[in-house]
Parts: sequence; C-alpha cells; structure tokens
Amino acid sequence: MFSFRDGLLSVNYLRSYIEMAAEYLRAPLSAEQVAALDLVDEIATDERFALKFITRPGEAVFFNNLTVLHNRSAFEDSAVEAEKRHLLRLWLVAHEPRPVNDNLRIYEGRGIDKQEGRSTYFQGDLEYSRFEDEDGRM
Repeated sequence: MFSFRDGLLSVNYLRSYIEMAAEYLRAPLSAEQVAALDLVDEIATDERFALKFITRPGEAVFFNNLTVLHNRSAFEDSAVEAEKRHLLRLWLVAHEPRPVNDNLRIYEGRGIDKQEGRSTYFQGDLEYSRFEDEDGRM
C-alpha cells in the first residue's frame, strides 16, 4: 500500500481490491488489519484532509495515482440521452516514472492494454455485492 523510495512517499490504496484478494486467496484479514484499513479510510475521508469538488462540462482533472487518494461520489445521470454524463479515462505515462518499491509497481510498461470483453473491474467468480453502487456496478 505504501512505498518510500528516493525520499518520496507513494501510496496505492484500493480497499475493495485488498478485501477481494483476501477472500479470493482464502486468507481473511485479521482484526488488526481491518482496523488499520478503517483508520486509512477515516483519515482519507476526514473533512480536514479531503478536497471535494464538482467538475463541470469541459473541465479536466488529472491525478497521479501514487500521490493522491481519489474517488468519486454517487451521481444521478440525466434521463435525456443528449445530457447524459460522458466520462473519459486517460492514462498518462511519465517519461521518468515515480520511483516506487517493487511491491507497489502494479502497472508496467505503457499502461494496461485494452482487453476485449473486459472492464477495469475485478472479473472473478466471487460475489461482492457489498462493493457495488446503486446501479450494481463495482
């Protein structure tokens, strides 16, 4: 989850992936590990540290996944087709990537190639309804 290399602290935190991996590997998280994840969640969502904003049409927001914990809140899409939300994800690759320990290096090369019929969500055979939003998406 954390990497300290060349004087730089980096983080990559996806709690749902940690929990899914523990369940998939049949290696339940200990009470101490759950408490640690709860603390990270508490700090990350604390009003003193969290920045909340609304993007408007035409705006772009860029995050470095290793320096900023980010998420989106729920939204209601328009029933009018022409007014529906159109969100694009763009992965940029730095010429000199951020130095991280190997345990945090989850993306190699030039990003993740598109895989026909696959999404960016976990595709395992386990059910994770507690991680789904109101539309049934993870």
